[in-house]
Amino acid sequence: MKKLILLCFLVLNCSILFAQSEKKSKKANKATTEVGLNATFLARNFFGAEDDVTSISDYLLYYKIIKGRNAFRFGLGGSINQRSETLTGQSREVFATKLNARMGYERRNKMGKKWIYYYGFDLVAHYDQLELRTVTAIDDTTSADRYIEGGAGPVLGIQFMINEHIGISTEASVLYFFTSFSSDDTFVNFPEINSSRRFEEFRIAAIAPTNVYISVKF
Repeated sequence: MKKLILLCFLVLNCSILFAQSEKKSKKANKATTEVGLNATFLARNFFGAEDDVTSISDYLLYYKIIKGRNAFRFGLGGSINQRSETLTGQSREVFATKLNARMGYERRNKMGKKWIYYYGFDLVAHYDQLELRTVTAIDDTTSADRYIEGGAGPVLGIQFMINEHIGISTEASVLYFFTSFSSDDTFVNFPEINSSRRFEEFRIAAIAPTNVYISVKF
């Protein structure tokens, strides 16, 4: 009887240990989600700073699916700005639209308990349109500039985890772009002087680690 009880005890303990090991393994393999907010972008726009029309470094939000040391990353940012100005002898309307999007992969590595560095690769797309309409006693003029870009390149970043769920990060990248640009000037009363320009080019953009992201992991 004692041997039977001992055997049952051993089987029960083995079952518990196996269940705990399996639970830890599942937890380790479970994918986690990280969402980041670009604090630099918010501060710069709050204080009214303007970016170059071809900037592609501003992603207001990012989203990561992390499993082990691997992560799939997505970023989205942009702005819509419309304003009217009244100057001496003329009125002006400004319409500006910007959209930045990216998706990619990153490999994550720990440096101690708090620090993580990562490297990866992004595919990016960028759209930017600036339209300026000026109305005077002589004419109604509209100027429109449009950029459409697509590219790819490596990314390198570092993250400091304040605790298990909250972190601060920044990153740099080098991106190779194909850019399509168009510019149109339209005159209502003098259509004969309307003009249009088009060009396409390849360019390389180095994005410095100037944007700071506050992230939440869950």
